[in-house]
Amino acid sequence: MTHPRTAHRVSLDLTGPWELTWQDGPADTPAYARSRTPLSATVPGQVHTDLMAAGLLEDPDAGFGELEQFWIGHSTWTYSRSFTWTGVPETPGSAQPRTDLVAEGLDTFAVVHLNGTEIARTRDQHVGWRWDVSGLLAEGENILAITFGSAWDAAHECEAVVGELPRPYDEPYAYVRKSACNFGWDWGPHYVTAGIWQPIRLETWSAARISSVRPAVELTGFTLPSAPVKRVQSRPRCASPWESMFRVLTIRNRTDRH
Repeated sequence: MTHPRTAHRVSLDLTGPWELTWQDGPADTPAYARSRTPLSATVPGQVHTDLMAAGLLEDPDAGFGELEQFWIGHSTWTYSRSFTWTGVPETPGSAQPRTDLVAEGLDTFAVVHLNGTEIARTRDQHVGWRWDVSGLLAEGENILAITFGSAWDAAHECEAVVGELPRPYDEPYAYVRKSACNFGWDWGPHYVTAGIWQPIRLETWSAARISSVRPAVELTGFTLPSAPVKRVQSRPRCASPWESMFRVLTIRNRTDRH
């Protein structure tokens, strides 16, 4: 007889204070950035707001401030922080745990290192990321560093390879998976920024995890304006590196469920 194993989930929040360091960029980069002195930063956030919070960047919306911050979008930046990891205690009856680094949003061209080991590269601002880091964590102090390349430069490089795409003005926003308005618009300035713009955490889980749910809705036999739902079936996508048991719930209507 097979007995189900107990599942558990523990999260370590990695938002809050980080350090921001300039790595490379154009000739007009200010001296304070070229010194590579780490600056205080906040996650979630992005380079422009962190420089403003540090008093190093004037409000770019004032006067001709937009023209004085273009160097930021052509630079490479690293966000880094340390954190303490105490390990995962083994619980009798529980499945073997796994620890993921979960980044809900990175803007945009990022290289992620944990304790000096590269674990991922990203090229899309609009999706979240999850990586198994169970084998890279050490008890005690750990260092997480995320380096962001210039999305502006990457877009121009892609344009040179694939050729010109239809667009209403001469910025290369169509070549990267990044908010188009960062490259300017008829109603807005050019603020091509970078950063950890969504929450980030370590998540330890065991047995099984529902990674996504797609409701499949089927409407039959209704009369407008009333439209009772006859069946709503959830189709979960599950992640489980080990044998596990889970239950799928289907809601047929308000009173009948299984």
